[in-house]
Amino acid sequence: MKETKENTQNVKIILSRLKEAAGLTTDTSLAEALQVAPATLGNWKKRDTLDYPKIFTFCESVGLSLDRVIFGNEQMERNNFAHEPSAVFETRNKAQNIERLLIELLTEKVKKSFESEFQAMQRQIDELSGKKIEKAIGKLDAAIDRKTPKEKKD
Repeated sequence: MKETKENTQNVKIILSRLKEAAGLTTDTSLAEALQVAPATLGNWKKRDTLDYPKIFTFCESVGLSLDRVIFGNEQMERNNFAHEPSAVFETRNKAQNIERLLIELLTEKVKKSFESEFQAMQRQIDELSGKKIEKAIGKLDAAIDRKTPKEKKD
């Protein structure tokens, strides 16, 4: 059977169901939740195409029923959270924010640790360089002393 608009799921309907099921009110909030640019949603609607793996992953991560989102079947919910998707979505976002903060804190701690080690190594290099420079200057002074004629005393 040839696919037509009548026998395929319309992208606008699917995105509308997804937005509703996730407790979101704007396309911008939906784009943010899906981690795509708002223009991407517009392109999907215009072209009547979707990034189904992204939709499936999102539904899975927040506990939304694919049957509900894709086909509009309300009675087949995946879990107890399906009637509270916005709470699940908020919890996931909070967890992601906490994860980002932890990564930032750990990154900063590692940087500081390496920074102090780097500074200690830099001091050692400076000390060694200073000693080498002093030694080189001493050698130059000695060579100059050997090459220059000594002044005669009267």
